[in-house]
Amino acid sequence: MGRIATLVLALSGLALAADPLPYESQLFTTEDGQEMVVSLTLACDGVSWDSPWDTSAVAIVRIDGAWHHDVVVHSARVEHRFPTGPLSQGTHQMRVEFSRDKSPAERAEVVVEESSAEAVGRRDWLRRSPILYGRPQSSGTKPLNARSDVPLLMYVTEAKRDDGVEYEYSVVWSNEDGGTGTFAPILMARYGRTTDLEWVYRVRVGEDGEVVKEVFQAAGHGTREFSGLKVGEHPVLQVSTDNNNLRQIDPGKEPANGLRFAMVPELWDEEGARERVMDAHPWTYRIAWQEMTREKGPFGAKAESPGDPRTAALGDVRDYLIVEVDLESPSGAKWRFGVRVDGEWYWSDHGLALGAYEGSGWGRTAIELPPGASSDAVEAVKARVSGLSKGGHARLREMRAFRLDAEFWPQRLLVEVAPEVDLTMESPEFEWVR
Repeated sequence: MGRIATLVLALSGLALAADPLPYESQLFTTEDGQEMVVSLTLACDGVSWDSPWDTSAVAIVRIDGAWHHDVVVHSARVEHRFPTGPLSQGTHQMRVEFSRDKSPAERAEVVVEESSAEAVGRRDWLRRSPILYGRPQSSGTKPLNARSDVPLLMYVTEAKRDDGVEYEYSVVWSNEDGGTGTFAPILMARYGRTTDLEWVYRVRVGEDGEVVKEVFQAAGHGTREFSGLKVGEHPVLQVSTDNNNLRQIDPGKEPANGLRFAMVPELWDEEGARERVMDAHPWTYRIAWQEMTREKGPFGAKAESPGDPRTAALGDVRDYLIVEVDLESPSGAKWRFGVRVDGEWYWSDHGLALGAYEGSGWGRTAIELPPGASSDAVEAVKARVSGLSKGGHARLREMRAFRLDAEFWPQRLLVEVAPEVDLTMESPEFEWVR
């Protein structure tokens, strides 16, 4: 039997429709140091992320009896993939348990609907994905990330460098309890979403397979060199701020409680705004919206119902036009984007200085429309830039816009234009008319 054929994962109960927790399987590997990627589909009828009480159920994954990581089951069905880390030669047991202590929904019943696995093989970007501990919890309370700011997705980009290959790992969090996350309309104006999307770890690997440099995103959005604990090649980090910045975990100092996340990153190389990774997983918009309807910020509820585009408060995200742009924008330039519906203009920044869009390259904003307005009611979309010096210019290379449907799936593009237009202090606007 060949080497690949002998790399086997046998999962007990694989043919069953659903197995209640605890769930056990046998992991087999024929090589010392072999690493596997395990896929689990977990189902639970008793949870909803918009519920203040039964927000989620937490499953603990153990390998050979040891705590490996946790899975926050925030929806009726959650598909989860994780790397095992390197395994020694021989037979290994995986066990998935329900944790009443960690679960806001203490009476939930979780079942495993499907399970499978495959060898990591030569996919270097899988072997180096970070392991994340959640934000520290107060003694006797449920883990914060089981109720708020849960990590939804991890993705990785790959870039060739003169001295090797660089991998950058980013996480989509359901929101952030600090920073701009406390005022959701600003998030929509600046990013076209209420999730928090942060790079967490970056590693450069030389042609010889050795690490050239590795850094992580520290408090204050700083960049610090990583020199902490690793599991195999997986660095271990912990969320240390309420806006999802991190600290490294040193050997022998791993937290004894809270949540620990192990996620398989998606290799992402699509051109355009980084938020396109959410478009590929529309459920992320749903979870983010459910968190907005439940939480309060320093100014009161994070979302209002019904929404009103004339007020600086978050309405239903399905009533927004999400606008993606590619810009050449000089320092100091500020952008606002407008939509005309029934002859009236609505603006991305709601007239707030903090709502101005800034930056070059691909990015997103969003404009709230009157509740119930159809996509056909959109008459025109406008980009306007300010802050240009005399003789200076900004360039709008591309603009596209779409809505989310009732189930949070991105709809067809309403706008797709590449005007390649220069905007100046004298001529600061571009308008697309249907």
